[in-house]
Amino acid sequence: KPGEEYDPDAVARANKRLQRLEMFRSETIADQGELGPGGMLPIQVAVQELPGHRYGLGADYSTIDGVGVNGYWLARNVFGHAEQFRLDAAISNIAFPIDTSAFDYSIGGTFTKPGVFNPDTDLVASLTAARDDLPGYDQKSITGRTGLNYAYSDQLTLKGGVEGEIGNVDDAFGNRNFATAGVYSEATLDTRDSITDPTSGYYLDAT
Repeated sequence: KPGEEYDPDAVARANKRLQRLEMFRSETIADQGELGPGGMLPIQVAVQELPGHRYGLGADYSTIDGVGVNGYWLARNVFGHAEQFRLDAAISNIAFPIDTSAFDYSIGGTFTKPGVFNPDTDLVASLTAARDDLPGYDQKSITGRTGLNYAYSDQLTLKGGVEGEIGNVDDAFGNRNFATAGVYSEATLDTRDSITDPTSGYYLDAT
C-alpha cells in the first residue's frame, strides 16, 4: 500500500499470492530502483493473463472396471476478481459388451473465490451428482460442500468447512433414501523442492 515501509519479504509474499490465483502466465513485482519525492519507492506490477477458459479431456482403462472417460471446463475471472468456476464430468465402468445401465456417472461444479477475509483465504463451494453401480449396491447421490482454504505459509495449507449429501441406495436390504451432514478438515504440509521432480523434502496430507 502507498506509504508503507518497504519490505522485500512483503513483495515476495505478494508475488506468491498472485501465483496462487492461477490467473496469470507470468507475474513480476519489482521496485524501480530510485526513490521518488518524499522517499517513496515506486513498485511496478507486471502480469500476463492466461486465457479466460480452459478445458481438458482424459481416458483410463482398468482390467476390472473397463474404460473410463472424463473431462473438465474451467472459466477464470468470472466476476472480475479472479474467481474460478470449474465443471467436471466423468463416465466409467464401460465394459464389453457395453451395458449403459452399468455405467458410473458423475458431474459437478466448483466455484472458488480468492481473497475472502484476507489475501490468503479462499472460499470454495462445490456441488456433485453421481451414480455408482457396484457389485454390492447401486447408489445415486448429490453432495454439496462449502468451506475455506487457508494458505498459512508456502508449505502449509489448511482446509475446512461443512458438507451434506442426499442419496438413494439399492442393495440386498431393499431401496432406501438417506441424508447425511457433517464437517470436513484437511491439512497439507509440502516441503518438496519441486512438485514435478522432487529430490528432497516430504509431503504430508491429513484429512
